[in-house]
Amino acid sequence: MTFVLLALTCLLSAGMFGTLDILLFALSRTGWRRFVGTSLLFYAQIVGTEFVLGLTHSLYSYSLALVNIAIAAAIFMTLRKKYGPKLFRNYLESFSRVPNAVKSCAREDPLLATLYVIAGAFLVWVLFIGLIFPPVDWDGNAYHLTYSADLVQNHNLYDVPTNLVWIPAYPKGGEFIQAWTILLAHNDTIVDLVQVPFVIVAVTALYGIACGVGVSKKSARYAALLFAFTPSVLNQLTTDYVDVMVAATFFAALALVLQKTYKRLDFLLVGIAFSLLTALKTSGIYFVAVLLVILLWNLYKQERFEFKKYVTPTLLVLPPMVFGLYWYVKDFILYGSPIYPFGLQLAGKTIFKGIDFAQWSSVAYASLPHNQFLRLWFIWSEGGSNFHYDYDSTLFGFGIIWFIVFIPSLPLSAYFAVRKRNYYFLGLQALLLGLLLVYPNDYSPRYTMFILSAGIVGLGMVLDNLHAITIRATKTILLALTIVTLSVNFILWSYRPNTVRQQLSNIYHGRGEHYSSSIFATSFGSAYTFMHSTVQKNQTVVYTAGNWMYPLWNADFSDRVVYVNATTENSWYKQVMQQKATFVFTTTDTKIKENRWAKNTFKDVVYNDGWYEIFKVN
Repeated sequence: MTFVLLALTCLLSAGMFGTLDILLFALSRTGWRRFVGTSLLFYAQIVGTEFVLGLTHSLYSYSLALVNIAIAAAIFMTLRKKYGPKLFRNYLESFSRVPNAVKSCAREDPLLATLYVIAGAFLVWVLFIGLIFPPVDWDGNAYHLTYSADLVQNHNLYDVPTNLVWIPAYPKGGEFIQAWTILLAHNDTIVDLVQVPFVIVAVTALYGIACGVGVSKKSARYAALLFAFTPSVLNQLTTDYVDVMVAATFFAALALVLQKTYKRLDFLLVGIAFSLLTALKTSGIYFVAVLLVILLWNLYKQERFEFKKYVTPTLLVLPPMVFGLYWYVKDFILYGSPIYPFGLQLAGKTIFKGIDFAQWSSVAYASLPHNQFLRLWFIWSEGGSNFHYDYDSTLFGFGIIWFIVFIPSLPLSAYFAVRKRNYYFLGLQALLLGLLLVYPNDYSPRYTMFILSAGIVGLGMVLDNLHAITIRATKTILLALTIVTLSVNFILWSYRPNTVRQQLSNIYHGRGEHYSSSIFATSFGSAYTFMHSTVQKNQTVVYTAGNWMYPLWNADFSDRVVYVNATTENSWYKQVMQQKATFVFTTTDTKIKENRWAKNTFKDVVYNDGWYEIFKVN
């Protein structure tokens, strides 16, 4: 049954994407513009339908599937009625030219073709790992996937009681995209792979950005593909973080606003990108601000004397923003701050109450240099004594390609741009570097993936101004560096062969959906392994505290997981019994009062490892 649901999920997704792609084909979109546009429309349809169904308490697997099938069918029938069967024949014929284009590209630039082969091989490995292992990353198991599981359990998007402030706090764009696979398939088999398509979107959009500022197509192709070989990107592809999504969406929007002319569809797509950026992370507001500067400048340049005629189509940016802005309005109404749990102070005056972000980050990342430039140099140069690659670490940079190639390309490309009077290129680079200087989360490479675009377009500009022999030598060196990056990355952050063999054995013996303690941090894995092998369908687990809530659900979400918040032992006990709890999952932290209450009330301790204690409710 699991395989059938997964197959149907993939089939529906492919049908939706294909229908939207035909729509943009009919609107004469080609190349990177069509792929980026189709991708943005596809994710807008996903989050839009989930959002509306969630608001109306109707977010069920069948309702989500039926609504999206109806939308895809309506688009298909409308296109058929307007353009006739010829449109679909022409669409299919357009793919017949792909093999010849690939052969031509391989003959013209074998180094680029080799790079694509390597990227494809690694992508196969990522898909393999993502399919056989359950989610094991920290933030995913703490709040990203917990919110998605709440959608499955409650069928609406409203905040539920929880002990972890991040669950109600963050905007939920990434969670809605992740929930697409969970809601339809009713399992999390492919949820770890939701960021993989965004890498393809990012590379395609980076190509469009480079071309938009004067880089040749040939150089843009090679430079853009190098984004996929950044350690911070590689290591997030099998996690449920959202940083690759953020970078890819920013690149997509940037490619769109860098176009010389805008059509109505462009404004709609930019609005979708703005909405996704603000819904993926609160810091997406910074990206939108930079994109607005470029958009308004280009509009002024194009129609400086007839700007009014652009007012109406520009308003198309606003409707998609409903989804992105909803989370900020909700937080302001419920918690008093649109950027909850953080507050805002200006000139010493409190605008919104909440945690002071600067103070919080200085405590949380006290081991890093406090000077901004020294801090960036520290993480870029892979500082720290415990050098390793991780999906969430401040102790590694962007890898050797960034340090050896991209950073030196920045001043070189500026020199060539000045010589060619390419001020548009210089303006973009200045905006990107300015964004880095004001960006509040520059202490971790995963937060600042956007700056890679500066190095990529810089490299493209440099390649355009080198001798043919030098270009070939540079590309060869880059090819060697990508192989080194993959090798080092595989050694420092990848599942070991024994772990892969163990998981394949679990799958073969019917245990593939259970958590294996060996792939968790040693101190935490056993408790969740126990829960997965113990909790049965329709049973309820009450949790009291901890960082990970998501693993308390069964693999098919057949049990209930709830948080009980009370100020007295008596009221806590009553609520636990009202929930008809089967298990109470607590931490052994002496500061957690619920653990003491559970010990006083429930004598049947079924698990204790010094970190977690689990009680059976009789």
